[in-house]
Amino acid sequence: MSLDEKTNVQPPTDPFFENFVPPSDWDRKKESDTLILMLPGFRKEQLKVQVSSKRVLKLSGERKISENKSRRFNKEEDLQAYHDTSGITAKFEAGMLYVKIPKIIDSTSKQEEPSKPDQQPPPTTDDNKPDQDQEPTDQKEDKTAEPKTEPQPPPLQKVMF
Repeated sequence: MSLDEKTNVQPPTDPFFENFVPPSDWDRKKESDTLILMLPGFRKEQLKVQVSSKRVLKLSGERKISENKSRRFNKEEDLQAYHDTSGITAKFEAGMLYVKIPKIIDSTSKQEEPSKPDQQPPPTTDDNKPDQDQEPTDQKEDKTAEPKTEPQPPPLQKVMF
């Protein structure tokens, strides 16, 4: 009889992870989208909400359910161009994770159109050709216009909740 048999000591077993897909739903509104995940039994400390530099919302969590068994999930959602990644907030209460993603509301394009001054065509000669000495107004605007770039989030941004 070996020593292990006498003391009935068993070697520790490797931990077992049970992967699952949490039920989820979207609440879409004019000013924001909210992703809702149902996570009963989880605590806030067991969850992660992150945004990658490629505009991917990454949600994950893990909780121990017995000595050698844990439940975990990983969920990724591609964010749209109209989502403001710098304003994402998360709230966890009563087993529900709420991730609110504000939308970028472009109200300037609607306001600029009526306020644009009337552009007059360049003077023409008798041949109905534009005057060679005058530069078209569109080219002047292109030279002074600054390229608009959308701010990029850091490589991996952790959302605090």
